[in-house]
Amino acid sequence: MKVSCRVWLGGIFFFMLALPAAAASLLEGIELADNPARIALRFDRDVQWRVFQTGPRELVVALASASVARDLARSGSALPVVQRIVYKRTAEGDATLIVETGPVIRSVETRWRGGVRILEIYLYPEIQQAHKVPRGSLEQRRRVDTALKKKPSPDPEADRVAIARERAEAIPVKTVQEESLPLDLEGYGGIDTLLDAVLHSPCGGGVHVRVAVRNIREGMCAQGLDTLAQGLMDGCGDVFDYLRAWCDFDRAARPMEQLTLARNLVSLVMKNPGSDYLPWAYAMLGVLYHRMGNDPMGMGYFELLREKDPEFSGMPEILLYLGRMYMRIQRLEEAEPLLRDLVASYGDTVFAMDARMELGRLLFERKRYFDTLKMLETLIRETPDRIFKDKDLLLLVGNSHFHTGSYAKAIESLTRAYNDFPDMAERSLVLTRIADSYSFLEEKDKAKKLYEIVRELFPGTDGFVISSIRLAELLEDREKKNELFEMVIRDYPDHPLARLALMRLAESRYESGEYSESVNLVRRLLVADPRALRRGALDLMGRSLEALFDEFLSAGLYPEVIRRYEREKGPLYDIEKPELHAQVGRAFLEGHLYPQAVNQYRRAEKLFGGASVPPEIRFRYGVAAKGAGDGEMALAQLTLFLRAVPDDPLRSSLALGHIGDIRLEMGEPDVALKAYQDAASLAKVDEKKVAFLFSAAKILRDKGQRQKEAEILEKALAFSGVESQDSTDLHFTILRSLGEARAAQGKYAKAAAAYGKAEAIPGIAVADRNAVRFRLAETLERTGDTVDARRLYEFLIEDADPLWGSMARERLAGMRIEDKLLDS
Repeated sequence: MKVSCRVWLGGIFFFMLALPAAAASLLEGIELADNPARIALRFDRDVQWRVFQTGPRELVVALASASVARDLARSGSALPVVQRIVYKRTAEGDATLIVETGPVIRSVETRWRGGVRILEIYLYPEIQQAHKVPRGSLEQRRRVDTALKKKPSPDPEADRVAIARERAEAIPVKTVQEESLPLDLEGYGGIDTLLDAVLHSPCGGGVHVRVAVRNIREGMCAQGLDTLAQGLMDGCGDVFDYLRAWCDFDRAARPMEQLTLARNLVSLVMKNPGSDYLPWAYAMLGVLYHRMGNDPMGMGYFELLREKDPEFSGMPEILLYLGRMYMRIQRLEEAEPLLRDLVASYGDTVFAMDARMELGRLLFERKRYFDTLKMLETLIRETPDRIFKDKDLLLLVGNSHFHTGSYAKAIESLTRAYNDFPDMAERSLVLTRIADSYSFLEEKDKAKKLYEIVRELFPGTDGFVISSIRLAELLEDREKKNELFEMVIRDYPDHPLARLALMRLAESRYESGEYSESVNLVRRLLVADPRALRRGALDLMGRSLEALFDEFLSAGLYPEVIRRYEREKGPLYDIEKPELHAQVGRAFLEGHLYPQAVNQYRRAEKLFGGASVPPEIRFRYGVAAKGAGDGEMALAQLTLFLRAVPDDPLRSSLALGHIGDIRLEMGEPDVALKAYQDAASLAKVDEKKVAFLFSAAKILRDKGQRQKEAEILEKALAFSGVESQDSTDLHFTILRSLGEARAAQGKYAKAAAAYGKAEAIPGIAVADRNAVRFRLAETLERTGDTVDARRLYEFLIEDADPLWGSMARERLAGMRIEDKLLDS
C-alpha cells in the first residue's frame, strides 16, 4: 500500500505522509534484495516512520521512538544500488537510517506490511542513457567489449546492467554499517553527568551506590535514596547530599521549591567547598536561577563554573545555557563565540546540535543569511529527521533562502513547514511569504491566488494585512487597489503596516495625477511617525508638491503656490529637493516678495551642492536678490548665469539689463552704460532694445553728454512702436527726452519736431501732454514761430491746467510786453 497523499491548496502541491500510531519499537533485522533493489526493515511492533530522498544518491529513513537491536540480523545484498546504510540515534530516542546508493535514484516506493511489521523500501535507479556517457568512456567500453567478445551483446540493457554490476563489485564496501557515538548520549555532555561521576568515584564501587544510581536514572528517586542510605560507605556523605539535590533539581517546578533548593545548594557548597561534585552544584544553581527568571545570577554561576573547572564534563550544556541567555538579553556578540565554541569543542554531543540551531537563529537575527543557511544545512545533514519535528528550522531555512534571493528553495522549505505543522501560530505569515516568493519569481498569478487564500482563511491576522497590501500592489485596477489600501488604513489603523498602506495609497494618488490628495495623505503619514518610511514619504511629498506647483505656476497661480508652501513648509524644509524650493522662490518673486524669494533660492542652491544649478534658477535668484537690495549677490548670480548661457542672446540681454540697473544704483554709471548698450545690442525684442537704449540715454543725460543722448534716443526711436499702451508711453517719453536733449543743444527746430511728434500721440495723460505742449510752445517761440506758440499757450490756458496754464499765461503776458516794446 502506498502511503503518500497529495493535497491541493492555493495552486501549490503539499505532500504529507500518513503515519501509523506512535509506539516504542525495536529494529530487529534488515534484509536486502536486488532486482529490484529492496530494503526490508523488520520491527518488533508498529513504528512511526518516514522515508524521504535527501539527494540524488541518498535516502533517509526516520524512525520515531525506535532503537536498533544489538543482535541486529542482516541478510542479503542490494548491490549495486545500495552501497551503505549508516545508523544514527538522537538524544530524544529516535533512530535514523541513512541509505547511500551507487546510481542516481529515480523514484522510491514504500510499503508497510502491518501483519508482519515490515517496512519495505523499493529503490528504482535511473537508467543510464548512452548519449549521457562521456565519449572517452564509450570508446574505452568499445575497446573492452572488442577484447572480451567478438560480437556485441544483442541486449543493450543487459549490457549496461552487467557493466554497472562489475563496477559495483569492484568497490569494497560493507552493506550495513552501524555508526556509534563515543559515549551514550544520555548523560554525555550534560549536567546529568553527575550520575556518571558518582559511579566512577571511589564511592561508586559499592553495590548500594550502583543500585541507587540506576533507580535515580529510571526516575525512582525515593527508592534510590533509601537504598543509598542503607549501605553508604564511610566518607561518601556528600554523594548522598548531591544525589538528593539532583533528585530535587529534577522535580522542582514551583518557584518556592526552586528557591529552597537553591538555598540548600549554597549551603552544600559552603559545607564542603572542596567536594569533587562542587561543579554540579554551580551548574544546578545556574539552571535554577535561569528557571526563576534571574538570568544575571544564573549567568554568574555559569561563568564561575567556567573559570573554576573549564574541563567540567557537563560544559556543553552550560555553554548552551549561556548562549541562550545572552541571546535572550540581545547580547548576540557575546552569545555567538560561546555557541561556536560548543560546536567546535563538543561537536559529537546532542547539545552541539542545539547550539547549531541557536546559531542559526542568532545569525538570522543579525541578517547574516548565508551564514544561517550554512549552519542550518550542516544541522540538517547531521540530524535529517529534525525537519519533521522543528518548525523553526524549516522557517529559518526558508526565510534565509528568501532573503538571499533563492525564492524557489524558500518556497520548498516554507511549504513543508506550512504542511507539516498545521498548528503553528504563524501559518498566515508563512503562506504570505510563499506568495511573496512567487511574486519575486514573476509568477504573479500564483502570488495573487495565495494572497487571496490568506485573506479568506486568516481574516484579521498579520498575514491578512500583509497579503491585502501585497495583493493591492499587484492589481492593475487602480480603484480596487485603492480600496484595499483604504481598508487597511480604516480597519487596522494601529497595525504597523497601516503606515505602509497610507504610503502606497499616496503613491497611487500621485501616479493618477491627484497631487494635492497625495500630499494630504503623506502629511497624515508624517504625523503618524513613519520611522523607516519617513525618507520615502518626504521624497513622495516632494515629487507631488513639485508637480502641483508646476501646475500652479503654469497657470499663473503664484498665490496658490505660496499658500500651499505655508501649509507644508514644516516637512518641506526637510525635503532635500532643490527644484521644489526654486519653484517656491519663483512664486515669491512674482509676488514681489523678494526677501522670501532669496531665502528659497539660497536653500535651493545649497541643496544642489556640487551639481550644476540650472541657469534659469540662477537668473531668478539674481533678480530676487536685486529686488531685496543685495546687489553683490545679484551680480554674482547674474554673472554665473551669463557664463552658463553664452550663446543665448535673449536671456543674456535681460541679465545685462539687470546688471546695468545694479551698477547704476551702486554709483558706477560708466559700467552701467556699457551693460545697457550690450543688452540693447543682444536684445531680439524691439521693446526690450528700446528700454535698454533709453536707460543708456538717461545716463548720458546725467553726464551732460546731450549729443550722445540724442543719438541714442534717435536710435531707440527706430525700434519704437505704438502697438500697446506700454509702447505708446515709452515712445512718447523718448520723443519728449529727445526734444529736451535737442533744446539743450540749442537745436530748437529739431527739438520742436520731436515735441510735435510727442504731442500728436493719442492716449497720453493730460498732464504729460500739456507739459510737452508747453515745451513745444517755448521751442516755437525761440524759433520765431510766435503764432503757433501763442495758440499753444492759449490752449493751455483754456484747458485750465493749474501748472502749465499758469505758466502759459505768464508767457503770453511776456510776449505782449515784448510786442509793445518792439512797437514803441
